[in-house]
Amino acid sequence: LSPFRILLAEPNPLMRKVTRDILFLLGGRKIIDTGDINVAAQFIAQGSVDIVLSEWYLEGACGVDLVRWVRREQNDIRFTPIIML
Repeated sequence: LSPFRILLAEPNPLMRKVTRDILFLLGGRKIIDTGDINVAAQFIAQGSVDIVLSEWYLEGACGVDLVRWVRREQNDIRFTPIIML
């Protein structure tokens, strides 16, 4: 099995690094991190991730807006699991 592709959407660089390091230690080898909601949306739209870990507050919008956008989509990305931090 290949490792899950995890998108970490966290605007705080220190928290992003700490969370990324923890995920890596837990076996996450394919971690994409960003603090920008538009970049996060691009990766999700491409189907490049298996799960999303998102902060409530992101640059450009709220993490809840990201969830709403994903759930409105009419293709397979609307089933992408999202965990709000």
